[in-house]
Amino acid sequence: QHEMRDKLGSLSSYEERLLYLHLKGHNTSEIAAVLGEDVNRTRSKLNALIVKLRYRLRQQTRRRVR
Repeated sequence: QHEMRDKLGSLSSYEERLLYLHLKGHNTSEIAAVLGEDVNRTRSKLNALIVKLRYRLRQQTRRRVR
């Protein structure tokens, strides 16, 4: 878990839970039900989180190449 946190950087508790549920294979509707929120909000937040993580991983890769 520490290795992943080092790679991904810090996440809010909401983002950690969202990522955990996503990685466990839950679909957006199931995640929204668990979190008690609208499925459109969950989808939007999940997409934003994925963009954030891709950006961070890309930045790390660029730093290693230099």
